[in-house]
Formats: sequence, structure tokens, C-alpha cells
Amino acid sequence: MRATPNLVVESPKGRQTLTISAAEHTLRLSELLRRKHLPLNTRCGQRSLCDGCVVELLTGQVVHAATGETITGPHTIRGCEYRLAHDGDVTLRIPPRSLLAYEPQVVSDFKTKVPHAHDPLWQQIPIPPGGLAAIHRRRPIKLAPALCGSALPGATGDATTYATLEYHGDHWLVTGLASQPDPQPLGIAIDIGTTTVALLVTDLRTGQVLSGAANFNKQMHLGDDVLTRINLCSTDPAMLRHLQDLIVKDTLAPLITEAIAKAGATPDRIRCLTIAANTTMLHLFAGVDPSPIGVAPFTPAFLHHRILRSTDLPFPPPLSELCFTIHLLPGAAAYVGADLTAGAFATGLVYDEGPALLVDVGTNGEIVVGNRDGVLCASAAAGPAFEAGRIKQGMRAAAGAI
Repeated sequence: MRATPNLVVESPKGRQTLTISAAEHTLRLSELLRRKHLPLNTRCGQRSLCDGCVVELLTGQVVHAATGETITGPHTIRGCEYRLAHDGDVTLRIPPRSLLAYEPQVVSDFKTKVPHAHDPLWQQIPIPPGGLAAIHRRRPIKLAPALCGSALPGATGDATTYATLEYHGDHWLVTGLASQPDPQPLGIAIDIGTTTVALLVTDLRTGQVLSGAANFNKQMHLGDDVLTRINLCSTDPAMLRHLQDLIVKDTLAPLITEAIAKAGATPDRIRCLTIAANTTMLHLFAGVDPSPIGVAPFTPAFLHHRILRSTDLPFPPPLSELCFTIHLLPGAAAYVGADLTAGAFATGLVYDEGPALLVDVGTNGEIVVGNRDGVLCASAAAGPAFEAGRIKQGMRAAAGAI
């Protein structure tokens, strides 16, 4: 008897022979294949509610994880329900519709429809002759604790001193003083969707967009909609940290690294991030339990503008070695998130004489109608219609569908 059988996998990626360790052969096939970089479409959160992870058992034996029943190939099975038997090689075929290997379809072009000034959330300005008091007359400022009680060199002298200001809602926080301005301060605008994540890197001095990157939200391996992920947190408290790791470590960190490299810069130039997302995604990013959003009266833990430090989050190196500010944009309700409120302002809908209509068709779909005097919003799950959620035949609209 061999305790570590080989697993042969036929998929759109080709034929692979995988060596399985003693620890791995106890895992369900969906988890095992995910670890081998062959993730299945477990859109129901591996709860046996869909056929997204169906695979063909060609040869060998597998065991039903719940009942212990042994199945011998050829047979069609759900990957989330079975694990390898304790001996013998196994051959699986993963059909294209079950392999979560689609390229993300992300539109990166955009246009802001309202007049705007260059006033970034992180900036350096020369201290005028009147010192910091002169800045305070134009905008409310406070000193960071590290600067309180200390001398402020250059504030009134002949040499130019630059004050570093960070936006904190009702005031600007002076976090540092420098004799020279930062040569390349970078800001990153991020949109965390339930299915896809996109970001842009900007030069905070000029407002120029330098680069971008996009990919799937790795949380989708545990469920294709927000309610599935909310339910995971409500039934297993450990899932909150796991879902946070999936978005911070496994999704955002690689995207930030990729985009910074495209911009010809290094991560230590990052000064701030802004994040727009639906309300559940913001909670999971911040490590805040979203369970109350899933039951009446659907009360989020927060909707307001929230400021975090990168050191508060589980970023891997080198991002974990840095300290920059992260702004979570404000939302309107449990199912009308910051992504929609940001869109309403960026498109100019809230300033328009109207009536105007804004439609956001994503995994969660929202409609906003109104004008500068007020707006009405509605939301519903759109992912099942556009992203192949909970279908038994066919696949999402991606390469290979036609």
C-alpha cells in the first residue's frame, strides 16, 4: 500500500502528474487542486450547492469525505465532496468550465466628469513665511504626536521647509517636515470587486496615472457572492482572517508589486492608498466581521470614511516593512457601497440637474437615479446572470465560451 499516490490531471493547461504528500491526500480534491495551482470553480463556497467544481474521475478511487463511500472511475464527481483514497494512482479530467482560470475582463479606461483640482490626500507644501499658522488659516491642521512639543525648524526661517500633510476628514495632519520635497510620492487607487480587483498608480505631485494592474479577487475560491462570504464568517469565525488574507496577501500585494514595477518605481515610494468597494468587501479588507450585513436589519459595522495604516493589515514583505495611510471611502448602505458613491460623484450625477441614471453591473448590481436634489438607489445580485453563478451548463462570458 502506498500512502502517497500520484495524481494525474488532464485540464486545459495540459496533462500534469502531481506527487501528493501524506498530509495532502486527506484534503478534498478542490482544496488539493487549489494548492497545486489548479483551482476549481467553487462558487458556492464548497457547500455542495452547485456543479461548478465537477470533475471526471477517469481511473483510480476516491472517497466521499462525509460518508466514506468509495467511488471507482470512470465517474463524474464534485471536487468539493471527495478526497483521494489511501492507495493507488488517480487520473482526473478537469473540464474548462470547472477550472477557475479565466483571464479577468477589466475595463481600465476612465474619465472623470466633474471639474477637479489637484489636491491629493497626501501632499507636501512649502511652509510660508507665516509658518504653520499661515497654512492653518487656509485649512485646519493638527500636528502628529511625534511633532508635538518639538521645534519646527525652517517654519519661519529663510530656508524652505516642506510640511507633509495627510487628509484626516475634518483636518489635515502634519506628519513630517523636510528640507527637500519627496522626489516621487505615489498614491494607489484601488477598486475591490467581489470578483475582480483593479488598481491604478498615480504620481501624487502631478496626478499622472503611471500604471495599472488587475486580477481576480482570490476570495472567489470560497464563494462567488458576498452572502456566501458573509455566511462563512458567521458560521466559522476563523474565516474572517482567512478572507482578509486572501484579499490583502494573495490579491492586493501581488497587484501592487506588479503595478509599482510597471511604473518603474519601488514600494517605498507608496504614500497612500484609496479603496472603493462594496460594503462587505471593505469589512473583509479591514478584518471587521460582516455577519450583521447578512441578516435584517442589515447593519454594517461602519459606512463612514475610515483611515487605516498599512501596518494594521497582514501585508507580506516588502509591504509589511512600510507604513502608509489607507483610506476606505464612505458608502451609503449595507448593499450600496463606496464603489457606487464614488461613481456617483465622479460621474457628476450628484451635481447634475438631471434626471440622471448610473448603472453598476458587477457581481453586485446597483442602479442610482436622481439629481443634485437627491438620489434613489436599488441593488440586486447580478453575478449569476453575467458571471455564470449557479448554472449547471455552460460557462461565464470568457475566452472559449464561443
